[in-house]
Amino acid sequence: MTTDETLQGARTRVHNAKQAMPDADYYVGLEAGLDGDLTFAWMVIEDAHQRRGEAARPLSLYRLPH
Repeated sequence: MTTDETLQGARTRVHNAKQAMPDADYYVGLEAGLDGDLTFAWMVIEDAHQRRGEAARPLSLYRLPH
């Protein structure tokens, strides 16, 4: 799963949350991915006014043990 696919997954989670609870103040999507032996995650937060923030944990922080 590439970082682009992982980001899209987090965005999709926000979209699905908005569909499930349209009157919420905030929506959060978290998605984790793997690239070889590295793991990473994307977080997307959007408010009711469609202001959005996106952040990733860098690949180099999480190396899986062999």
